[in-house]
Amino acid sequence: MKCGRYRVLLTACLLCLMSSNQSSLVYLRSTAASSQSDTKQFPLTIDSIMRGPDLVGEAPTSVRWSPDSQKIYFEWKKAGDVEASSYEASRDGHNLRKLSKEDARQVPPAEGEFNRERTLQVFARDGDIFLWSASDAKVTQLTKTRDIESNPRLTPDGKKISFARDNNLYVLDLSGAAIQQLTDFRTGPEPKEPKLSDSQKFLQEQQKELFEVIQKRLEKEAKDKKEKPEEKPIYLQGKQTVQNLTLSPTGSYVSFTIVEPAAEARSTIVPSFVTKTGYTEDIPSRTKVGDAQGQTRIGIYQLKTQKIVWVGASESGRQGDAETRRGGDAESGRAGETGSARQRDKESGNEISTRPPLPASPRPPVPASPPPIRFLSARWSEDGKYLAALAVSRDSKTRSIYLVDPEHGALTELDTLHDDAWVGPLSMAYGWMPDNRSLYFLSEKSGYAQ
Repeated sequence: MKCGRYRVLLTACLLCLMSSNQSSLVYLRSTAASSQSDTKQFPLTIDSIMRGPDLVGEAPTSVRWSPDSQKIYFEWKKAGDVEASSYEASRDGHNLRKLSKEDARQVPPAEGEFNRERTLQVFARDGDIFLWSASDAKVTQLTKTRDIESNPRLTPDGKKISFARDNNLYVLDLSGAAIQQLTDFRTGPEPKEPKLSDSQKFLQEQQKELFEVIQKRLEKEAKDKKEKPEEKPIYLQGKQTVQNLTLSPTGSYVSFTIVEPAAEARSTIVPSFVTKTGYTEDIPSRTKVGDAQGQTRIGIYQLKTQKIVWVGASESGRQGDAETRRGGDAESGRAGETGSARQRDKESGNEISTRPPLPASPRPPVPASPPPIRFLSARWSEDGKYLAALAVSRDSKTRSIYLVDPEHGALTELDTLHDDAWVGPLSMAYGWMPDNRSLYFLSEKSGYAQ
């Protein structure tokens, strides 16, 4: 008799889970006499109980508001569904409706960037750029290429979109103008001018003197170069890659991250036994904790001067750019300059202390030794006047937030958090407040994430 009651209770719990997935509450009353009929409706077998999501479904994901805050969108896989589907509901919880594939593509995703008026939202989907407009509540595809486009952002005026493609940053004018390439990062070694022998040099000079057509050709090349200066490409060394390409709101700078994987690091091997080939294959995995770490550096590309400055390449070694510190600017002799500098905000009258300006580096060189900290991200204020950067120590015990001088890469420390064990990922959250002069961030200094 007790066994029958236990089975009734278990059946009731499982049926409650099933009914709760349909957003309703069912109160079950059962007796030992009805236990046999309940068991027939839901057999207590291993195959039946272990169905998991097929039995009770999955919780909704990607829950988000519509841009006008009148509807809620989410993805939901109900019990028995093969895949998740898109749904919408009114803000009061009524009018639940499953969207068709076509309707779902007209709904802006959870990830994306709005303009200030929230009338436009740009986002990446399947490697292409899309734009949602509030005027017609439709999504328009802006790019359709074989290359992968990512990290789309609207300019402050809402007239252009910047996005990354193949290690470079581009700008798309929404008025229909051509796409403009802002950076020119290239992989592989930098090509060198062929070394000429004395006889070859003499022959070239003689050609210039004897042939008037060659003289005119060289004069035209010099004139064109003066009118339109040639943009020098930036060559990445080794296995370096470019990430987080971001155009400043003022359109004057491009911040980016150079990632250099550790050459001596070894990834763990995870075997996959169930494969379509019938042979055991390896699953890509990470390195072990404590193994050699890669290097990350944040650079700022000045569009007007085509120069690159490195964030934190200071005399204190915060970024550890030994090559930049030692070499410096040979003509000005400012390598290793010490002292302090001050940058005054003319509008507010507040002073922001900065470190001394440092010479720019022509291209991203590999640091001679691993830096004591790794810069993970950088974020511009909405008005484009300030840049904040977050860094962690190589032992993951210290997290620091800095104010960055975009002209010289000098740092002003704003907040530092240390933990003898390790700094948790919650402490990596930070951003600018609407006043463009204050930062919000999470800290675990009190023992809690606040």
